[in-house]
This record gives sequence, C-alpha cells and structure tokens, in this order.
Amino acid sequence: NVKISGKGTVRMNKDDYYKAPYQPSEHRHCIAIRGSSDVLIEDVTCRDAGGDGVYISTLRRGVTNHRVTLRRVRCDNNHRQGVSVISCEKLLIEDCDFVNTSGGAPEAGIDFEPNYPEDLLVRCVVRNTRFTGNRGAGVDVSFHNLDETTEPVDILFENCRIENNVQASVVIARNKFNKSPKGLVRFDGCTFCAQSGVSALGGVELNVVSNQVSQFECCTFSRLAGASGVIVFRDYGGELRLVNCTFAQNDGVSADVLIGGAAGAGGIFRAFNCIFADVACENVFKISDTYSTSIFCPLTDPLTYDSTQKGDQKLMVNTASVNPRDVLDSDSRISRLIRGVLQ
Repeated sequence: NVKISGKGTVRMNKDDYYKAPYQPSEHRHCIAIRGSSDVLIEDVTCRDAGGDGVYISTLRRGVTNHRVTLRRVRCDNNHRQGVSVISCEKLLIEDCDFVNTSGGAPEAGIDFEPNYPEDLLVRCVVRNTRFTGNRGAGVDVSFHNLDETTEPVDILFENCRIENNVQASVVIARNKFNKSPKGLVRFDGCTFCAQSGVSALGGVELNVVSNQVSQFECCTFSRLAGASGVIVFRDYGGELRLVNCTFAQNDGVSADVLIGGAAGAGGIFRAFNCIFADVACENVFKISDTYSTSIFCPLTDPLTYDSTQKGDQKLMVNTASVNPRDVLDSDSRISRLIRGVLQ
C-alpha cells in the first residue's frame, strides 16, 4: 500500500559513477520495488540512475510483487534500463516514456528478465507507452532463467510506440532449449519504426522456443533497418503469429520475415490478413537456415508458404510456384489473387 506521486523528479548522478571513488555497479536504481504489493507510482521522472530508472524484483527468492502500477512515469538517461521487471503478478504500466538508456548492457527501454524459475511474469500489461532513443532494444524479453516449472508467462503490449532505438525495436531471447515455460507475449496495436541503428539481424528479433507464442496484431512495421529482415524469427519450436499487420517503407532488408531455426525444432509461423507493401524488399518471406524444420501454416487461403522449398524463397499458390516480386508486378490471375491477400 505505497503511493509515490506528484510530478517530481528522482535524479541520480550517473556520470559520477563512472569514475573514482565509485566501484562499477548496475544496481544504483532510482526506485527499487522488491516483494511488494499494491504499489502505485505516477507522475514521476526517474533519470540519470547508475542502474535502472525503476527496478521491480524480489525481496528474496520466490517472494514476488503483486499489483504494481506505473502511470505517467518517465525514465530518461539511465545506465542499464529504463525499467527492469524481474518478477511481478498483475503489473500495469501505462502512459509512460522509457527513453535514452545508455551506459551498460542491455540498455533497453524495458527489460523483462527473471532470475529464477519461481519468478512470475503473469498478467503484465504495458499500454500507451513510448520507447525511444535507447542504445539497446526498445523492448527486451529474456526467459533464459525460466523452465518448464515456471507459471505460464503472460505479457501484453498495447498501443505502444517503439521507435528510433539503436539495436532493435524488440528482442525476445530464448532460454534453455526444451526447458521452456508456456507463455504468450502479445503486441496489440503497436508501432515499430525508425530504427536508428542497423541490427545484426532484424528490426524485431524473436527467438521463440517450444510452448511459447509471440503474437503481433494490428501492428505497423516501418522504416526498420534490420540487416536481414524486418522480423527475424528463430523458431526453436515456438510460434509466431501475425494478424492484420502492415509492413511498409522498410528499405534495404532482404525480407519482411526471415525464418530460421534449430534442427528438429518444428516451430510454427502463421500470418492472417497482413499487408506487405515493401516494394524495395527482396522477399516477403525467406528461409535462411537449411536446418529449419518449421511448420508453415496457411497464411490466408489459398496462399501458403512451402517449407520444403528451403532457401529458394518462393510462395506457393495452389500448384503454381512464383517469386513474390514477380507476382506483385504482374497482372496474372495468380497475381490478382495474391494482391488481394498481401495488399
């Protein structure tokens, strides 16, 4: 039962911590919430921390947080993260700004990163929040310390804007293969745009393991500068869903969706009613890893992707095999059919 509010600023001295007499540390946070319940922080700016703007963690192993709300909080120019979420049940973050993180990895706007399998990421909602100018990713989600005994993960990003971050808009990192928790990470009505750096992989990097689903619904992807793809889906047995999404103005990438993965993983990719309008993009979908054994489900009948055609980047329409760019540039019956799906 704690409330911190009042349009004030919690300011630390980030630049001082890089020199003597201070010792290196990632844990000089503006606000740390540990093993607490019914906490509200609103109308507060957290800036220049030697660690995170806000750190939401456990008091001791297995003692999580419950019902934590951050509302109209701005985390600016912090060393490690804007916000770190280690463990929480019923987390609400809304109308916030997590910006300009730099100094020590991961340097994200927000990082969901549990320490132990007992940690919880349950009913976590991030709404109407902006992630921009961060040296790492706008959103970082890492499950590497969770396993099959963990409560199912449930994270929703709703109407967020993730733009102008250096490494990537979103990174979802995999955990120990075949020891993953069940879970869903969902982005609904979000905008991903104007990446300021060129990520080694993609604008959105997804390493989704078995039992886990990453879903993007009614999202827009534009002006992302991933070296390989707008979305890079490493299918370690997990599932990627795209629903009513739009891809546009993503120049200089080899594919809107680049798909690869681990041998025998058997991941699933589904897309429904999406618009792919990147005329300068070489491929709509591309398989880059010959060891991938993904199951590619129907995108929208009768358009499917044939996973047996590894590496030749072809869309399959009934029995006809065509290159996506040729299809969109021609006026055949097949091209009209695909344009009805893609555009």
